[in-house]
Amino acid sequence: METQLTQLLNPHISKFINNLTNKEMKKQMKKQMDKQKAEQREVTATKFVAWDVPALESLRDSRAYAIRAKLNNGEKLTREEKNCLTCGVFSNTYSRTGILVQGWLFDFSDVLRCYIVKQYG
Repeated sequence: METQLTQLLNPHISKFINNLTNKEMKKQMKKQMDKQKAEQREVTATKFVAWDVPALESLRDSRAYAIRAKLNNGEKLTREEKNCLTCGVFSNTYSRTGILVQGWLFDFSDVLRCYIVKQYG
């Protein structure tokens, strides 16, 4: 009788244990995702010169910083901001995917698209 009861309960117990572990795993995964999102919201730029440059926080008023911050927060860009981004990327010769501001490179490779145009003639 006791073995029959444990046989009947085992699938339910194992299912309950699996659900608990799945819930714990989901909580841990959610915490990791939230942490990654918080890290992504911080504006990051790469120093590309050898000499001293102003601190990144001092560039908060620049358009490149504002556009990068807006993209990191998941907001949509206006047409003016898109035009500014396009002009900034195409006007520099150092990087094809970023905007240079006072020794810092703001990378926009995650939002820029590459198109191949086939020309005849």
